[in-house]
Amino acid sequence: MNACTTLFTHVPSLSSNLRKRHRCFVLLSWILPLLIGSALLVQLYQLWLPRTVFAKESETITVADRKDFPDGRNIPQWMGSNGAFLYCGDELNKTGAQYGDTLAVMNPEDYHSLRTADGANNGSYSERQLKALDFILYHGARGDQPENLIYGISADWRAREVTQFAIWGVLRGDPHLVTTVLPETSMARAAEALAKDALAYADSGGGGPEEGSAKLLVPPSNRQVLLFMATKTEAPKGQLKIKKHSALSQNIFQEKTLYSLDKA
Repeated sequence: MNACTTLFTHVPSLSSNLRKRHRCFVLLSWILPLLIGSALLVQLYQLWLPRTVFAKESETITVADRKDFPDGRNIPQWMGSNGAFLYCGDELNKTGAQYGDTLAVMNPEDYHSLRTADGANNGSYSERQLKALDFILYHGARGDQPENLIYGISADWRAREVTQFAIWGVLRGDPHLVTTVLPETSMARAAEALAKDALAYADSGGGGPEEGSAKLLVPPSNRQVLLFMATKTEAPKGQLKIKKHSALSQNIFQEKTLYSLDKA
């Protein structure tokens, strides 16, 4: 066998090279999109997972204390595990929340199972009521400000009962009729004034720091829903003092190291 023949037998044929290239092209055309798609799916899953977990974990508050107002009328008052004063927001439902109940927190506008006059559980708060409730929960007796007088009423159970009856007055649409049953005339006047101011606030369109204050607590077993003031985080307030030490003679600034910026 001559040299030319030997060299020729060791050179791969053209058709063999083409077949190999074709197989590589087919593999790459499937594998690369698959790898890219898998990477995208992993990223999407990582973005989606935290939101899904958060959506499933609803905020809850436990009834830490339940006792009747000390006026002999068997009207309960509640305290939440977060220190909030809780108020009945579903007067027609006579099955109250109990000590130890775990309550789911939600926005009042999203709740559509209030007890109605016909005994059904399909009622909702009106837009006017929602705004008025924001006002009452903001200006009424609050767990984060337990020392505040409420329309001149002492900051004890009386202020809380005034707040409760103002809520009922708004929900019934007749603050005067509801509040007259309070044990003291001053309490009745305060509750009526709070309810009327709340309705006036609602009729003017709401807004201001009161907006969004009211939150709803939903107990188990179709018990009364409860309202509480959602404490808002406010920006810190205060004054900023700038102390400037000058390299110039102190006599120029009358021996002062604190001075207005217009002299700086």
